[in-house]
Amino acid sequence: MIFILELHEKKCKRVIGCLLILISIMGCSSSELSVAQYMIWMEDVANNYKIQKQLDDFDYQVQYKTPEYMAIKDIGTEMLTEKTFQKQKNKYDDMYFFDLILSSGKYPNLLKAGANKEVYYSRIRYYTTEVAKDINLISGSDTLNFAMVHFERSYGITPYIKLVLAFEKGAVRNEKLHLVYNDRVFNTGKVRFDIATPEATPILKF
Repeated sequence: MIFILELHEKKCKRVIGCLLILISIMGCSSSELSVAQYMIWMEDVANNYKIQKQLDDFDYQVQYKTPEYMAIKDIGTEMLTEKTFQKQKNKYDDMYFFDLILSSGKYPNLLKAGANKEVYYSRIRYYTTEVAKDINLISGSDTLNFAMVHFERSYGITPYIKLVLAFEKGAVRNEKLHLVYNDRVFNTGKVRFDIATPEATPILKF
């Protein structure tokens, strides 16, 4: 009986030890990360900087892109140094950036879904010049100003529609962000994405 109790106690200690190590790793992962870890963390839907929603046959995805994320994407991990990173990051510090991606498992080419030639070209015109009026970024009680919207045309190579968005940062920068897109093309109405506080992202270590 004593032997069984000692064995059980040893197992409990090992389990507790493993749990403490896991908690320690998790704590580090949310505060200071390597470049590779940072990119994985930003693209993990559990952290609320990448948001996915499905309405009817359509999938909507938003990726919030910090200045750090933008700089790493621009330079690439192989050429990245702390100096080049900081210089590139500074270019993006005053704006919020997002990718908004629309897709559907039902349609191999969403831009052409159920469309004749006239409708197809009207969609291209809409996403190129008009879509900004149907997108809002809210921070606290403020609606932020659009700085840019860019429709990435793939000429049928990709099945999805991708918009790159940029907004000017407001005076208060510690609020959660809410991106609202009113989809008038596929008639799914308003889609809202609640994004975690931008300033709560982890710190990069080199």
